Amino acid sequence: MRSSCELLFVCGGGGGGGGGGGHSKLVTRGDGYCGMDAFGVNVSRAWGVFGGLATVRRDVICLAGLAGDSEKNQKKENTWWSGRGATKRGSARVRHVETCRYAAVRVDDGNEQHRPQGGASRASAAADDEWNAAELEFEVVDGVQKVGAAAWDALLCDDDSPFLLHDWMRCMEESDCASTRKGWTPSHLLVRRSGGSGAQVERGGAGEALLAVVPVYIKMDSMGEFVFDQQWAEIAYANGIPYYPKMLVGVPFTPASGRRFLTAPGLSHTARERLVSLAGRALMQLAQRVRTSSVHVNFCEQDEVEALTALGFAHRRGVQYHFKNHDGNEYTSFDDYLARFKSKKRIQMKRERKSVYEDAQITIRVLRGDEIPKEMYATMYDIYCTTIDKMFIWGRKYLSRRFFQLLSEAEHVRPYLTFIVAYNQRGAPVAGTFNLVKSGRFYGRYWGALEEIRNLHFETCYYRAIEYVIEHGLRTMEPGAGGGDFKHMRGFDPVITHSMHWCANPALHDFIVRFADVEGGRVESAVDAIGSSIRQPSPSRSTPASGTESDGQL
Repeated sequence: MRSSCELLFVCGGGGGGGGGGGHSKLVTRGDGYCGMDAFGVNVSRAWGVFGGLATVRRDVICLAGLAGDSEKNQKKENTWWSGRGATKRGSARVRHVETCRYAAVRVDDGNEQHRPQGGASRASAAADDEWNAAELEFEVVDGVQKVGAAAWDALLCDDDSPFLLHDWMRCMEESDCASTRKGWTPSHLLVRRSGGSGAQVERGGAGEALLAVVPVYIKMDSMGEFVFDQQWAEIAYANGIPYYPKMLVGVPFTPASGRRFLTAPGLSHTARERLVSLAGRALMQLAQRVRTSSVHVNFCEQDEVEALTALGFAHRRGVQYHFKNHDGNEYTSFDDYLARFKSKKRIQMKRERKSVYEDAQITIRVLRGDEIPKEMYATMYDIYCTTIDKMFIWGRKYLSRRFFQLLSEAEHVRPYLTFIVAYNQRGAPVAGTFNLVKSGRFYGRYWGALEEIRNLHFETCYYRAIEYVIEHGLRTMEPGAGGGDFKHMRGFDPVITHSMHWCANPALHDFIVRFADVEGGRVESAVDAIGSSIRQPSPSRSTPASGTESDGQL
């Protein structure tokens, strides 16, 4: 009897290279084994880090539970990271490519079968308990462009961040910012069941319904992630354990929390938890089959933490500082916000604003969506580059001019773009911030200045942004990672972020679990200990502000 969460092969058999729809099977020997090396992806693109692999067509992944293979092959799979029975990185070889008659991944609820082509029963996806026992197909695609925008976005909830939109991800990949050449190999996981309800994959024809999408990238380093695991990599290599390539679930260069397993709307909590668990297990098995060391899910939501914890993932906590538009009651003006601070701090903040508007004669405008002139996108890229250039060896220019150009044409993202731009007396832009606003949240991304003007950073990044949040009744402002001290001094409260981590190597995984437990305890203690000594509640309010609730450029 197998557990209800186990993924099994449903495959018509081994080989022949010919007929019938199926998946691409990589065969490293002549016995038709459809196990460890059976996955349908474009190897030269998705797993090109292993050099020398043949290019095969991308099709439905054939994932198997480790216990579903023979004892010999199970041992080979479970020990790939130790070098026993595994091909060395950079020298993997594939002799030929064959096609199986039928392949799918299903959830086995205790009745172990090897179903032939056409033998799979299809249950309605309308009820949670029906699709739980139905067959699920997992597919890897090497870019969001392989999934229609309507199908991808249909899986988003109203409260999801704009960074999960198909347009945003497409701009990242099409601009070469998130690409194999830049260390981000797109390898997105699709979960579907033919004939079910859900978003239709436009390119896939009728009957292919998406139940979930997981944005996945294969990484050869840890840059642009903002969950810092470089120490783990050093410890791994010091013990002879390869750490890269690794598998990352998240949005490139974006330390903003949100769902990472995009499931079809309308699912119950239990059904979503089940689907997240199955997709998580699929990622773990896929990571072993393609010889990546680990799976990392960054800036995820609490329900995903719970589902992945049950699979054995390590739970890591981090801290960001967010502005919340309330102090017991929603603020009605910027002066209302200032009232929460002590007198000395209020005077200082007013003086900082005055130096920008009166002394430097700066005008600041908030440009939103179609209000943003076409030429401003190129200017904002130049502004963005100034901060990176000033950082010298620490700066990382993750975004390109082409990315900003594509954003100007992205009709589904453009309505959420919000530029705060500072102009000098001649009307020329001298500084600005690149932000997005969606579902009551103000997401601060990047800041830069073409001229050095005293206190302009505070005004464009914080004061004018907070003022905008209050004016428009938004709930929060999330300025990204870093800058905790001066953010907290200006009314930003610490919040805990979550990431989940799983390593194929048991010893390394145990170490990371212990590390995350100790670190997480200290993070929670630090957040609890952060007081509000620099602030005081407004006399007009009955409830004090919450005390616990950068890329770092803002």
